[in-house]
Amino acid sequence: MPIYNVEKYIERALLSALNQTYQDLEILIVDDLGHDNSMNIVHQLKSTHPRGNCIRIITHKKNLGLGGTRNTAIESAQGKYLYFMDSDDAIVPDCIETLYNIISQEKVDFVAAGINQIDENENSLKITNYPNITRKGKLCMAQYFYEEKNDIWVTTWNKLYNLSFLKEFHIHFLEHVYHEDIVMHAMLALNTRSFSLTNRTTYLYNCKREDSITNIGQGYTLKHLNDLTIVFSEIRRLIQADNNFSKHLQKAINLYYLFEIYHRYLPAMYSNIKRSDLIKGLARLSQNCIPPILETRLTFKSIKRFLFLKLPFSIQYRIKSHKYKKRKKLDKKKKLSTSSIL
Repeated sequence: MPIYNVEKYIERALLSALNQTYQDLEILIVDDLGHDNSMNIVHQLKSTHPRGNCIRIITHKKNLGLGGTRNTAIESAQGKYLYFMDSDDAIVPDCIETLYNIISQEKVDFVAAGINQIDENENSLKITNYPNITRKGKLCMAQYFYEEKNDIWVTTWNKLYNLSFLKEFHIHFLEHVYHEDIVMHAMLALNTRSFSLTNRTTYLYNCKREDSITNIGQGYTLKHLNDLTIVFSEIRRLIQADNNFSKHLQKAINLYYLFEIYHRYLPAMYSNIKRSDLIKGLARLSQNCIPPILETRLTFKSIKRFLFLKLPFSIQYRIKSHKYKKRKKLDKKKKLSTSSIL
C-alpha cells in the first residue's frame, strides 16, 4: 500500500486490510515521504491493532511517486503472491481469501475480481463484475482483452499476482510518470500465460475523491499531458519487441491504444492547461505514437465495431434489437412481394 498524503482515507483502507479473513498476511506499507499525518495513523494502528505486527513499513529515502512505491513492493514482498491496493480505497473482508483460493487452485499468473465504485460517503455508484473464467496459453490475456474486446480493468489493484511471474518477466512501473498503470497493464497482457477472473466483488474504489484526476479535468496538469508521450512510446517499444502477434491481433492492439490515447488526452481539454501547451502536447503525442498505429490500415468497420463494444450493454442490446426488428420487417416485405409475384 503506497502512502502519500492520504490522512483522510488511510485508516479505513488499512483497517480493511488488517481485518481480512485470510490470516497469513504481510501488509507492506511504502512511505513515499508525504507531509501530512498519514504515517502517524499507520504507526498508531500498528501498535494498537491485534494484527498490527503483520504491518511492515518501508520508507523511501526520496519521493519516487506511485510507480516507484509499487516497484518497491515487488522487490520487497516476502510472500508467494502480491496484492496491490490504493490507500484511499478499501477491500471487503474476504477479498484476499477469495482470490487466494482461486489462484492456488487454478495455478495462474494472476486473478482479478469485481469492483464497486463508491463516493466519498461510501455510497455504491456502479458495480463492475467479471465472468467466472480461467484462460491458459501464450498471449491468452492479449487475445481475451485486445482481440475479443473483453474487459479487464487497466488498474493495478484488485488483482492477486503470482510474485514469481512478475519477477520472471520484469513487470514493473515507470517512476515519476503519470498513467503508469497503462504500461504495466500492457506488460501484463503481453506476458500472461494464464489468468482467472471471478464474479465476486472485492474492491471498493473511491472514484469521487476530490483531488483525483479520474474526475475529468480535476487536477490535470501539463505533466499529465506530457507523460502520455512517454507512456505510449514505451508501449510502442514493447509491442515492436514482440514478434508473436498475428496481423489480426496486432491490429486489435493498435486500435485499442489509438482510443486509449484519445481517452487519456480528453481530460486535458477540460483542464486549465494553456491552449498553446495543449497543441504542443498533442503534436508531440501524434508524432511519437499515432503514425505507427495508423500503419496497420485500420478499417472503418473495425473502428465502428470497437466503438460499439465500448457502449454500455443496455445500449448495445437496444441497437441489436432495433436491427433485428428492422431485418425482420424487411424479410416480411420480401416474402410478401415474392408471394404477390407468384
